[in-house]
Amino acid sequence: MLKKNFKKLSDFINASHLEHYMVMLSGIAFHTIIGANQEVTKEIFQILLESETVILYRSSPGEKAEVVKLIRKNAKGKLTAAIGDGANDVNMIQEAHVGIGIQGKEGNQASSFADYSVPRYKDLRRLLFWHGRGFGVRLGDFIIWALVKSLAFSSIIFFINIFNGFSGQQPVDSFIFAMFNVNMSTIALATYSVFDRDVSFTKYGHSDEAEAKMPFTLSELY
Repeated sequence: MLKKNFKKLSDFINASHLEHYMVMLSGIAFHTIIGANQEVTKEIFQILLESETVILYRSSPGEKAEVVKLIRKNAKGKLTAAIGDGANDVNMIQEAHVGIGIQGKEGNQASSFADYSVPRYKDLRRLLFWHGRGFGVRLGDFIIWALVKSLAFSSIIFFINIFNGFSGQQPVDSFIFAMFNVNMSTIALATYSVFDRDVSFTKYGHSDEAEAKMPFTLSELY
């Protein structure tokens, strides 16, 4: 019966050539879906995955966690973020790749179990597009920097040893090599990680009007 009903829904979507649609599910309906066999669940999940929005209402904390688990199991290569502000969101937050807790009137239970905590819902944009994206950019540069530094360090020693018969003779004092590692791995990278900003938050991040003046949107960089 469940498969038949969702087959009708899929046929209706295809026949109507709908590019944008939303699905609403009750907690009871979702519990029925995850209780079905794997083939039916995958077919239903494909419909949910292609929709712009899926709203699950009247659901228990366990069912919220099952939603995240279902996405992680069937949407390979995708990362999930769960956002909640109450104790009933803890299971969902812990199940996701990244859990974000919002401190609110319902207490700080969600924030206590989350990877990141924000005081207001509107701070999510700053967390994702400014801090999150900026950290990703700097982390990528850090990896490249560390590889290039190590390659330069080892290449010099290797090629010099070709000409001195691999005798182990150091071309320069070992103290200089040590300081090279300290300067290139610690001081330089720490300074870069703290102060570098490819997009200035002071200039563009303080308001929506200022961000609108950017030649691109931050979401395009993801």
